[in-house]
Amino acid sequence: MVFGQGGVKFEDLFGPGLLLMILGCVLVSLTGRTVLNLVGIP
Repeated sequence: MVFGQGGVKFEDLFGPGLLLMILGCVLVSLTGRTVLNLVGIP
């Protein structure tokens, strides 16, 4: 709603979003196999 009314610009969300996406990809790639093994998926 705030984005639609012009209160938040695309640039305000792009930087933090990109950083979170990169950190998330790194986290999943480092812990993915371990988490799958803990759940029981070989």
